[in-house]
Amino acid sequence: MEVKEHGSSGYRAGCRCFVCRLAHKDDVALYRARKRGEVPAPKAPAVIPDGAGVQESLTLSEIAGLDLDTMEGASLANMATTAARAVDAIERSGRWHLMPAAVRSLTQLMDKLRALDIPETADAFEDDEFIRSLGTPVRGHRDHLPWT
Repeated sequence: MEVKEHGSSGYRAGCRCFVCRLAHKDDVALYRARKRGEVPAPKAPAVIPDGAGVQESLTLSEIAGLDLDTMEGASLANMATTAARAVDAIERSGRWHLMPAAVRSLTQLMDKLRALDIPETADAFEDDEFIRSLGTPVRGHRDHLPWT
């Protein structure tokens, strides 16, 4: 099917590419918010940057939502963008045997980026009442296990 313009109108015409699905998702969210009487903040239109493939645009949008202030974060973001480009290039070239390694690399880089975005706390376990209520297990004590 030939679609003249991608986005909401492309989705209505039957296209299911990344841009059209994202635009439709935004349209449905806006419709539901208006139906509830809410006025959501306007969003930027769903557009793939020039020359970027689907995986690269997804990676760039996720990186934009992370709070990366360090040099390590910037470096990892650059490597993740490059890995996403490699995944897109594999899809275009048909060299599918390279896909597992490229996806694994991208996944590891994105996990590291997400870990940098998590705020550090003094001691999360001390703050949690439930975890403190459990107490500490006694080493070697097995009477509480159901199978012993």
